[in-house]
Amino acid sequence: MNPKPCTMIVLRHAEKGIGADPDLTEQGRQRARDLSQLLKGAPIHRMYCTEYIRTRQTLEPLSEISGTGIETISAEDAKALSRCESVGLSLEGLDHLSGEAAEELSRCRAD
Repeated sequence: MNPKPCTMIVLRHAEKGIGADPDLTEQGRQRARDLSQLLKGAPIHRMYCTEYIRTRQTLEPLSEISGTGIETISAEDAKALSRCESVGLSLEGLDHLSGEAAEELSRCRAD
């Protein structure tokens, strides 16, 4: 069986405030809204954020526009994802992942 390739876009959160787990700044909120407009109409099947508020806030406008919910994965699994060298990735290139990220990607392969 040949897995169906999909594209994964890895983003860093928008501008954040100060503190241990800060909200986005107004500039960060605007950047998140701009991102949602840029990707409006794109076929988005899954969105992931870490447990940090700023990562969820970055995706919320896009989630509202696309109707796609945001799933939370641990920051450790997100670090594994961010080590990939390109933005557009075929799933075949991600077999080295473990934990929650690997489980999520396996589900994507099954779709």
